[in-house]
Amino acid sequence: MADPLSVDVRASHLYCIIIHFAVRESPRWLLVKERKDEAIKTLRTITTRNQSSFRLSVSFSGISIVPETFAGNLYSAIKALVEKKWAFRRLMAAMTVGFGIGWCTTGCLWGSETWPFSPHLSVTFNALLELPSSLLMFFLIGKLNRRSWLLVFTTISGICSIMCVVVGESRQELQVAVELVSLFSVCTMFSALLIYTLELLPTSMRNSALSMVRQALVFGGVFSPVLVAAGRKDGFL
Repeated sequence: MADPLSVDVRASHLYCIIIHFAVRESPRWLLVKERKDEAIKTLRTITTRNQSSFRLSVSFSGISIVPETFAGNLYSAIKALVEKKWAFRRLMAAMTVGFGIGWCTTGCLWGSETWPFSPHLSVTFNALLELPSSLLMFFLIGKLNRRSWLLVFTTISGICSIMCVVVGESRQELQVAVELVSLFSVCTMFSALLIYTLELLPTSMRNSALSMVRQALVFGGVFSPVLVAAGRKDGFL
């Protein structure tokens, strides 16, 4: 029988290989690096079929490209985030939401161990929720108001989390359904938060900002196992 860990490692390697061949480099980044031919080739793969290579070449022929020069160290983006108060406020707001998302997500996953059926099945249910949440964001992100929907998903997740306590173990099926709705809302909210963070900050700060938001999510998840362990003694927690 194959080791589950080795199976997971092989699956992740296969996923990385597929991503390597499927994902294209940013045309904007290629242009900044004066790699115009590669930018045209990339655009040709993502534009409509009737957009010829000649038309793309003509479109870029009149663009004056200023090479990007890196002036600073690896922490220059973080320094800029801290020095600019408007950027720092936005980053702190995004990290606060990310902390709450990590807390709730990890809590739902650890709390599913108390479900009245196989823990493997509960993990499967939780994992399958990420696919529809990503699809929902993919189709609706262009039509949604970011802040409004973050508030909506936060409210839904909070209400469902409280209902898990109110319902109790007397109606376990309803408790499981409410927990799944809460986790679905959190996963959807996380996708919306990352997109919203990208739009809040300029290009030079985005990578560092997204990394810090994800670290806030991981840090929030640190406290969930403690609460889940305490919740086994006190159902309110």
